[in-house]
Amino acid sequence: MEHRIDAWMILAVAGILGASLVTQNAVSEVVGIQLLARQLLWAAGGMLTLLVLSRVRLDFYARFAPFVYVIGLAALVAVLYLGEVRSGTRGWFALGPLTLQPSEFARVTTILMVAAWLGRRSGSRLVPTEAATVVGLVTATAGLVALEPDLGVAVTYLPVVVTALWLGGLPRWAWVVLA
Repeated sequence: MEHRIDAWMILAVAGILGASLVTQNAVSEVVGIQLLARQLLWAAGGMLTLLVLSRVRLDFYARFAPFVYVIGLAALVAVLYLGEVRSGTRGWFALGPLTLQPSEFARVTTILMVAAWLGRRSGSRLVPTEAATVVGLVTATAGLVALEPDLGVAVTYLPVVVTALWLGGLPRWAWVVLA
């Protein structure tokens, strides 16, 4: 498989980052320059990660999706017991000056797992058991996030399941029933 970087994706990400940095700069007089510096560091790291991951073959992602999905679920279980409480939610790991929110990484692992699972099946339409599998994969992750309790982040998994069902080929009658 040929490796190529999608120029439109890079431009879209750069545009969003640019708007974010302009906003951060505008508020830096109020909140301090540290926030802008940290955003610049994360932006550079994110762009580097994007460029590196865009060079990886797609079959690699499909092959390792179950493994990273289980790691994502394990991190969500671990944060319930070992995580730091902030604003009534136990959803972060404190690692020195950094804090990591496993639910953000778990969203990516869930998307990878659902995409890999949908890619392995045959047929153009989802049958009810296949739709239930997709919903179950996403619900397992969202349910653990809801236990933190972080309903705001848990709700962000809804577009993941809707998009997966749409792209997976859920029949029109099923959309009517869901609506």
